[in-house]
Amino acid sequence: MALNDYVWAKMKYFPPWPGKVTKHPEGIEKKGRAYVFFYGTHDFAFIEMANIMPYNSALPKHHRRKMYQMAVEEIQQIINDPTKEVCKSIRVCKNKTLGLRLQSRKC
Repeated sequence: MALNDYVWAKMKYFPPWPGKVTKHPEGIEKKGRAYVFFYGTHDFAFIEMANIMPYNSALPKHHRRKMYQMAVEEIQQIINDPTKEVCKSIRVCKNKTLGLRLQSRKC
């Protein structure tokens, strides 16, 4: 998968979820994994390449959770009109007490 590709990404215990491959946070990289922004939840995660498929609206629509349906609607809207992109990147900030802390910022 390439940067900015729309994908289905699968995390353990979750159904495949619509997302977008984004730039990983500066200073953090994991080999064999892509950094994915998840639509609907607006979360990020490093996902193994084996668990990522190109986005295709024909994939799992059987899931009935409201957040899942919102995620599918959100990615479809963005594919139809890219000016509505909601993806944010993550900046890593060092904190003496907490170690690393992640903060959102616009792409």
